[in-house]
Amino acid sequence: MRVQHKLFEGLNDARNKRSFAHDNDLLAVSEARFIVDCVLASLSFIERIEADRDSANTTSDNEIPF
Repeated sequence: MRVQHKLFEGLNDARNKRSFAHDNDLLAVSEARFIVDCVLASLSFIERIEADRDSANTTSDNEIPF
């Protein structure tokens, strides 16, 4: 996740200076898709971690969680 955080920090410049948010040149389609793919992959990863945590929390006290 630390790597993803640094990646998102780097992509912040694209969000601020290369999007419809400001009057600047837009990203190329391939660059925009890369950003979207990175965000979606991160969200998917986080959802899987949360699902694993939720399923681990539902185990009985008598069960070994591994």
